[in-house]
Amino acid sequence: METKKDRDRQIYLCKICSESDKYKLLYKTDIKIRYFLTDDELEDIDRYDIQGRNGYPDMKLYKISDIKDIFCSKYSIDRNDENAINNKMEELQKKKEERIIEKKEKAKKKKKN
Repeated sequence: METKKDRDRQIYLCKICSESDKYKLLYKTDIKIRYFLTDDELEDIDRYDIQGRNGYPDMKLYKISDIKDIFCSKYSIDRNDENAINNKMEELQKKKEERIIEKKEKAKKKKKN
């Protein structure tokens, strides 16, 4: 069976496991953008702190499975319903985009006055 080394956690994973949410990791910044979670919500989750390389800041990585658990709990979604998860993420992204457009329009109106 072919394995792949996960350099961040120093473990070897088979192809199936390396593609599983249980082992996939996401950066904290990406989580906050994609899943609309706050620092407080991420505070109690296990994470991997990876030292930044070449002058970059340290990274905080979280398991996608843990992130989805919190996301589903926050928005009352069935954890096993990927469609519901994706739909909620899309809905939240649209709301965010609408707020950005509204802020830009208010700024334009304020500038004209």
